[in-house]
Amino acid sequence: MSNKVLSFFEKVGSALKKFFTNPTFEKQALATISYVAPLVESLVGLSAGTAAEQAVAGVIGQVEGGLATIAALVQDGTVAPGSPAGVTVATAANSVKENLVGLLTLAEVKNSAKAAQITSAVDLVVGELDALVANLPK
Repeated sequence: MSNKVLSFFEKVGSALKKFFTNPTFEKQALATISYVAPLVESLVGLSAGTAAEQAVAGVIGQVEGGLATIAALVQDGTVAPGSPAGVTVATAANSVKENLVGLLTLAEVKNSAKAAQITSAVDLVVGELDALVANLPK
């Protein structure tokens, strides 16, 4: 099946899903975290055995802490517009994004043989977190 056909069916499926379900922000946030967590973990694997390994592991520890904060807040209840929980979720998500983008500026990562793969994974996670923050209840 060609990519164009697959893409069309994915879009149709996505539109139908949106039409028939109305997931809460909390469910969307937990789904995003479950989606990006393996990508974050893959960054450590991509840097294994390289000069970037230690730097990546340190940043990933901070990233995992931010994702855990978001998960704990959204599991505990409803994130209301302008609530302290909402502000904390946005702050944690933005911190995770800053840490990941900062990771790409490290010389050890830029010079890594896996730099393109690391950049791709970081860009994907940052994009998902941008969407998460954009969908915070207002």
